[in-house]
Amino acid sequence: MKIEESIAKIKQADNEAFEELLRQYLPVIRNAEARYYLLDFDSDDWLQEGRLALHKAALTYKDDQGTTFGLYFKLIFENAIRSLLRKQKALKRKANTEARSFDDPETECQLSQFSYAPQVIDDLIIRETLESETNCLSELEQIVFACYLRSFDEAEISQLLGKEVRTVKGAIDRVKRKIRRRINQ
Repeated sequence: MKIEESIAKIKQADNEAFEELLRQYLPVIRNAEARYYLLDFDSDDWLQEGRLALHKAALTYKDDQGTTFGLYFKLIFENAIRSLLRKQKALKRKANTEARSFDDPETECQLSQFSYAPQVIDDLIIRETLESETNCLSELEQIVFACYLRSFDEAEISQLLGKEVRTVKGAIDRVKRKIRRRINQ
């Protein structure tokens, strides 16, 4: 199919024609991906930018402009990438202008006022304890506590596991004691 026919079909919202044209110009997208670096951009992001540029090129291309569609698409795509690069550099400059030195006495004063809430530290210790020392919990305690963390109450857990409520309550109490001991170490 000729480029002009594909473009005419794309203007009429023909997805197959668009995908065929995209396959044809995919090397242009991959070439730009290899030449430029955009922070947090993966292959899917590059493909998406290429799709947008190709769609824009197909909708705005005119035969009488004295250029080929391929060059026109490449120009639109690279302009879009350059625009993203400028935006990325502007954000980088903004971060640099707002940066403060730790040696600055004013910053030091502000840092002295900054502290972690005790709850945040406790939460981190609990998470670390659960991740690194699950072997300190029995199998029943692990299952019961996982349900407890998912907001099941003791009656629901006992029904779910087929255990008595007092067994579930005891398991929760043992887990809490073990975690408290770990926090206070």
